[in-house]
Amino acid sequence: MTSTALKAVVTTAATMFADTVTEFQVFDKNIYMSKTLDSGIIPAAKGGSCDCHIVGQLITAPKELIKDAVAACIPLLKAAGDLPKLVLTPIPRYVKAKCCDRPTHITNFSEPNYRGKMASQLYITGRHQRGINVDGQSEDNKCPNS
Repeated sequence: MTSTALKAVVTTAATMFADTVTEFQVFDKNIYMSKTLDSGIIPAAKGGSCDCHIVGQLITAPKELIKDAVAACIPLLKAAGDLPKLVLTPIPRYVKAKCCDRPTHITNFSEPNYRGKMASQLYITGRHQRGINVDGQSEDNKCPNS
């Protein structure tokens, strides 16, 4: 959808639902990454039923990839105009359960303090998301070191 078409849809929705809060939950599938045996970082593998699989260790995306993902959403945020916006950070989908039962998936799941490490990484990811304003400029003073 072009930005003009998107703006038309959002403007129509804003007219119909003036008290609407626009909710954005667009980061769940691109924040979780796989760290492979050769220390490469790759996106989660998409399964046939739209589920994601993490082959190797589960990590969250590095700060620069988070910035890129947020920057890609700037046109959506701008298209919502003056409507109140709620941008949701990724849900902790892999903190308590693996993507599947395959032993080669989320190989770090049974490591000591796995849940604590993932919760910490998700917190940092959310902080990185909040550190980028709608103009796409980074506000690094709001982003903790990763």
